[in-house]
Amino acid sequence: RTQIRSEWNSLKEHDVLFLLCIRPSFEPLGPEEADKATVPQRLGLQYVRGCEIIDIRDEEGNLMNDFTGRVKRDEWKPPKGEMRTVTVALDAAQYHIDVTDM
Repeated sequence: RTQIRSEWNSLKEHDVLFLLCIRPSFEPLGPEEADKATVPQRLGLQYVRGCEIIDIRDEEGNLMNDFTGRVKRDEWKPPKGEMRTVTVALDAAQYHIDVTDM
């Protein structure tokens, strides 16, 4: 939808995103299990990780929403296409814990 696309296109450098890993169960929980299950268990939420946006690029690789001056004001063009590439910085400590646990 237009409103959702507009929200994604308004993301900028240093914004924080949360990455969710969801693996829903395809078997419904029984009544007793559903009463005892936590919200993450009912939804199949496995992990939540935070990240910080480094940059966002459009389909042609043009830098979007740059406020650092890397893209000069007179060189700015509206984003092309609908695909976006988002480069993020993960929490180094959490990443180390995740990799160690694998």
